[in-house]
Amino acid sequence: QIEIKKQFLAAGAAQVEEKKFKELEKGAERKLRDRQARERHEHQQFLAAMQEDDKNRTRVLQTRTKQKKEFVADYDTRLKEGVAAMADALATAHTEKREVVAQTRDRESALRDKQITMDPNKHLVNTKSILQSRGLRETRLGDTAGSTLRKTVTVREEVALRSRGIEASE
Repeated sequence: QIEIKKQFLAAGAAQVEEKKFKELEKGAERKLRDRQARERHEHQQFLAAMQEDDKNRTRVLQTRTKQKKEFVADYDTRLKEGVAAMADALATAHTEKREVVAQTRDRESALRDKQITMDPNKHLVNTKSILQSRGLRETRLGDTAGSTLRKTVTVREEVALRSRGIEASE
């Protein structure tokens, strides 16, 4: 009986030890499954984060490209507007200068016309007419006055006398 009890106790101890070993194996398997599940979950999170980073990078690159295109288009527009404004300003300045020159010429022409109206023969005085008038004066003075008493006549007076003579003959 004691032998049987010993056998039962030995069998019970073997069973306890076997049960304990099985529980240890189950615990190790559970730890291994938990660790694999955790690593799988972490890997999936890492992949999701990488995909999100790729999406963000792509979005940022697209935004930068779009902003650059908009900037270049805006720059080209501003450049063309600036060139057009500069051309307009130059044309306006040129037109204003031409108008000032035309006004100056008109004023000078009006002044010249006024002077001609006041003394029609004054504008005709040049070297040829001066020489001709001197010759006429000398002949007239030589005819009318003696060589000792010469009457002094200026070119203006001579021209005025000639113009009166022309007006009288007409």
